[in-house]
Amino acid sequence: MLQDSTGFWLINTRTLNISLPSDKHLKWHFQINNIINQKRVSLKQLEVLIRRLNHLASIMPMLHHFLSRLCNALFQSSKSSWTCLSLTEKSDLHLLQSFLDKAHSGISINVVHRKPTHIYRFDASEFGLGG
Repeated sequence: MLQDSTGFWLINTRTLNISLPSDKHLKWHFQINNIINQKRVSLKQLEVLIRRLNHLASIMPMLHHFLSRLCNALFQSSKSSWTCLSLTEKSDLHLLQSFLDKAHSGISINVVHRKPTHIYRFDASEFGLGG
């Protein structure tokens, strides 16, 4: 298992999968739901959420694209210590929840994708080689 600051990633070396543990999945999902339902989001809430989603983005790099709007919201909240999330930022959070579900179910870490360059076919003979 690979340890991080808040717990463990679950790595299955037999199937080459990595997954987010259930406790993290539930806690982070609940936090995202709370932020979506609030009218005003505090600076501290956004900092914690972005930190957690960056942790998830270490396994799913495509998440960095969707975190950019949340980072802009974090910058806006740094001026007044809170911000109101726009509809696009909330839709990004809904999308991030689906990525969180995917990470919980398991992501393949198999980096070897092979395409054969040569294919050989053998025909067995009941009389041995050259039969």
